Amino acid sequence: MGKFIAVFVFVLGLVLSANPSYGEEATSKEKSQRWGIGFHAGYFGMPDFVLDRFFAEHPSVSGATMGIDIKYYGDNGQDRSFNWLFSLDYGKFSGDGYWKVDEGDDLEYGEIEGSLISLTATAIWNIFPTKMLNPYLGIGLGVGYLDGVGRTRDEEEEVSQFVPVVHIPIGLNLKASEKFHLNVEGGFRDGIYMVGGIRILF
Repeated sequence: MGKFIAVFVFVLGLVLSANPSYGEEATSKEKSQRWGIGFHAGYFGMPDFVLDRFFAEHPSVSGATMGIDIKYYGDNGQDRSFNWLFSLDYGKFSGDGYWKVDEGDDLEYGEIEGSLISLTATAIWNIFPTKMLNPYLGIGLGVGYLDGVGRTRDEEEEVSQFVPVVHIPIGLNLKASEKFHLNVEGGFRDGIYMVGGIRILF
């Protein structure tokens, strides 16, 4: 979470120092940039309010994620309201402590750890796409490979299987220059995530 805050502060500093007329001065060169390649990293896990629906008591389950993506802008470049995002992501999570499914059950110590590799295709809608700073949201689908293990004092259970992946991103994009974008994003990708990212357009 500390890294995410640092990225957010950096992005905010660029917003305050950048040229406010950038988004209104799109050139033909900008419009010709139809693709972007990006990298993102940050938090990945399952929030307590979700686990509360399945367990009377539980430890926190969290970790980190990183990924690369390719964004297709189309003929109008970065000024388009609609884009496609193709992303390859790796998330790792763990948690250990005392678990209780129902209030009447005994507390049992256990630990869980696992990882998710996912490949998704996501439709992105940009709000105010011609502006230097624009919010966006999207929805996408994909496939992932879940590999995990859960342990208690008496038993161990492993999971290794392909799973469907739903991707719902909500973010804020900064056009730091005509070929360089920064963004902060949170959302759902078979788990809650919050990342900071960079993207180079070409």
